[in-house]
Amino acid sequence: MSTSSRPYIGDAARDIARLLPGRWDAAVEIYSHPVWQEDLAAWLWDSGELTRAVQSTRILYAATLTESVSGTTLLLTERPEHQHDYLLGAFPPKPFGEGHGDRHAPASIILPPFPDRAAKAIKKRFLPAYDRAVHDRRTATVTDALDRIHTEHNAWTTKVISGRYSDASPPGADALDDAIETFLDKAWPEFLSVMQHAPALLDKCRPAATAQPDDTHALARLADSSLTPRTWTAASRSTDESAAAGHGRSSARG
Repeated sequence: MSTSSRPYIGDAARDIARLLPGRWDAAVEIYSHPVWQEDLAAWLWDSGELTRAVQSTRILYAATLTESVSGTTLLLTERPEHQHDYLLGAFPPKPFGEGHGDRHAPASIILPPFPDRAAKAIKKRFLPAYDRAVHDRRTATVTDALDRIHTEHNAWTTKVISGRYSDASPPGADALDDAIETFLDKAWPEFLSVMQHAPALLDKCRPAATAQPDDTHALARLADSSLTPRTWTAASRSTDESAAAGHGRSSARG
């Protein structure tokens, strides 16, 4: 048995959690099997030293710090080859899935072995960087989803609204139905992704004080409507009506 100059990592995580804003819960994780550590690497949302340490150094245990309201989850480990320091990084928010290799991931930071100084570094440096990374990732997710919806809609419009195939022959009713189904199958998951992330982005756009109160009101209405099932129903109805109108024009030309 060997002794360590460090405190038990569960105690260190608990002491830091008490000093962070909000309500944080600390828990210890044991990686006694190397495969468990390999699984951990895939889920880390980090572009710094923590990822490199997990991938190259045997780590037997770590601690998580989870904020009960936001669900933000951080990982605290002893810094390899250093007697006192710690490394702190993050897992991605649940809607993002695995975090490995994400270009938006925040960089982990080195923490001193003093709870007050470590908590201050997390509050002043890491959590703001984490929030910016979440915002950037959401923006990219929504932008990419809207681009894919736009591409699929253009293809659908060309085939259905024009009422012609590339060889100028009019499509039949079955072909129109297939085109609509294909568009919805491809666009619906992207639409759900927009609905999942857009409200949080709109909230970020609301200024605390503005000379244009109408802008704030408009943003509030957009955020509220994106959470309302009637918006989804209206989108489906609009798609059905457009398809019907396109089919009618195609039949008339035929």
